[in-house]
Amino acid sequence: MRTLTCKSTTVWGLLGLAFLIVLLAGPAPAQARRSLPDAVLYEATEDMYLLDAAGNPTGDLSAAVTRYATSALSGSAEFGSPLCPVEFLVVYPKAKRCAVNARGQNLISLVDGTGPFWGDFVVVIQGDNPTDAPEAVVGVGAFQGQGSLAPVFQGVPLGSLAAQGTVSFPALGIVNSPFSFSGTFRLPFSVAKDGSHERAWVNRGAFYLNDQNKKSPVRHNERSLGWPTVRLDVEFQ
Repeated sequence: MRTLTCKSTTVWGLLGLAFLIVLLAGPAPAQARRSLPDAVLYEATEDMYLLDAAGNPTGDLSAAVTRYATSALSGSAEFGSPLCPVEFLVVYPKAKRCAVNARGQNLISLVDGTGPFWGDFVVVIQGDNPTDAPEAVVGVGAFQGQGSLAPVFQGVPLGSLAAQGTVSFPALGIVNSPFSFSGTFRLPFSVAKDGSHERAWVNRGAFYLNDQNKKSPVRHNERSLGWPTVRLDVEFQ
């Protein structure tokens, strides 16, 4: 686990002013809350390399055996989840969601589509600029587990992840609290005139495949610089 550092104690003072991670005010209906994932993260950027049997990057598809990628993700966790603990009620009674930024890595076999996932994350609140995205760190953590993109190799835009992690909120006295979670990757796709899936392009209509195996439009706030993003739906155990 990384040790939390910050440039000044002002960051922690922000927590006492208000917990500004809230995306929607007021309690949500119980039925609606149950239909939502515990957390949703979107892949803002990804850097991918194909590796040969020796672990070296290669442009030769016939020599590639694994896919190594690093991603920057951003999203939110529901209030009451491990990444948005109930202790925040003390400073913000209406808190419902917490902003989360993560950096993830994975090494996927090109044979069976499975492999390890690992990374770290921060929970953030609004800092020195109230207009841009939250950036002041109030919590830190890390995770590792196993994932599968095997359905993608078969033309189905879905993947899965099962992992464990720890999270710390020093200002709340929470240190290395363990948690487990499962996740579903939803890869965006476009639809051709014949109904087949096509590559999703920037500023072009795109869809996710939902749990009912139906198309769900990618919303404008599920894009990064116009590009439809990979979505990760998380359920904590």
